[in-house]
Amino acid sequence: MSYFERRSLFGVIHTIVATILFYILYLSPKLIGQTEVDLKSWGLAFITYLGILIATRILVIIIHTIIEGIIVYGKDKESYASFYKEDERYKKIDIKASNAIGSSISIGFLTAMIMLAFGSPILHLFYVMFAAIIIAGILTDLLIIYYHQRGIK
Repeated sequence: MSYFERRSLFGVIHTIVATILFYILYLSPKLIGQTEVDLKSWGLAFITYLGILIATRILVIIIHTIIEGIIVYGKDKESYASFYKEDERYKKIDIKASNAIGSSISIGFLTAMIMLAFGSPILHLFYVMFAAIIIAGILTDLLIIYYHQRGIK
């Protein structure tokens, strides 16, 4: 596995763990099971979740890069400089995988709007949007791993 594949694997694990912890520690005690929808609380939950996800993702990438650097630098000091280099192939993979973010969130939003149009409560909109954000994060990292292993056309 290359550095970028391992970084994406850490990204998948991070998204799953951060989401489970956010659900257990924040979302479940405050918002799940409400009889009335408090839009302010749900808006705050979205902002909090995205902030936590971004901040912890940055920390995970920094920690992973430090650990990889120590391991690679300890084994082969000459290849250390080229280890983290992003080439054209990586940029193409990143662009192709990044399309999954927009697509997943768009499909989630469209699904939520269709559910609302057919009479679902507004609370389901928030559930679907959270699911779309989670799927987008996991799918993007899985696509990066897939394209690194199978190649990109």
